[in-house]
Amino acid sequence: SFYSARPENYLGVSWYSVVYGRALSKFSAPEAALFPGILVVVLAAVSLWPPLSLVRLAYAAGLLFAFDASLGLNGVSYRLMYEVLFPFRGLRVPARFSMLFGLSITVLAGYGVARLTDGLKRPWARYLLAAGLAAVIMMESRIALTFQSAPAQPPRIYDFFQGRPQAVIAELPVPESQEDYWKDARYEYFSTFHWMTLLNGNSGFSPQSYEKFVQKARTFPDDQSLALFRARKVDFIVVHEDGYGPPRYREVIAAIERRPELHEVARNSGRRPGDQARIYQLR
Repeated sequence: SFYSARPENYLGVSWYSVVYGRALSKFSAPEAALFPGILVVVLAAVSLWPPLSLVRLAYAAGLLFAFDASLGLNGVSYRLMYEVLFPFRGLRVPARFSMLFGLSITVLAGYGVARLTDGLKRPWARYLLAAGLAAVIMMESRIALTFQSAPAQPPRIYDFFQGRPQAVIAELPVPESQEDYWKDARYEYFSTFHWMTLLNGNSGFSPQSYEKFVQKARTFPDDQSLALFRARKVDFIVVHEDGYGPPRYREVIAAIERRPELHEVARNSGRRPGDQARIYQLR
């Protein structure tokens, strides 16, 4: 239901959109910024002006089906498929039926261009019109992404794992909320330098085992978190100051020092204040 589109999402664009971002991003939703652009819609409408061919009618039917299916549980066809066809219960984002909507409207827009250029006798005029239309569509589609650089080398704390046999590690802190999901993505990236088995993970879908891990790990190093780590056969726990923040980090370290089953095996002060990290072996 959360990832089912709503009709107004077809007016929504990503807030990265250069042309429409501020005006239309309010109509978008997660996985549902579905506005195809004004010109594409106009060209598709031109293609559907009578007389019509059977092929164009077929694409128009596909367009309507894909639109309704993308509405998921807010529409008709997907809800019916969900009830009758078991595999449709395994789809996470019904709004992605909008890809078929995009396919249909793009083909229809192509027919619209053909209809407009057919009225021009000179070939250069046809090419000029088609190029101009393409330029406008590209302008409408333009986005401005903000890139963040990733460190070419991992923090030095991970040098501890170089040359060691395969082990299971847990990285802390875990995300405190849905908005902190990026923390586990960092741990995954750094794991590509040491290739130890990582208890953390990041994806569009979180299994119950991960949710249980996150819930228990937030109270580390209490009994329930250590019990879960033992059950998951964790060998080492990496604790990052920059994730906790200095005050909370000091509290966690003080609590760890009162647990005899946690033995510090590595420490790194980092390049900047607040970047300290420590590795503990769970015995």
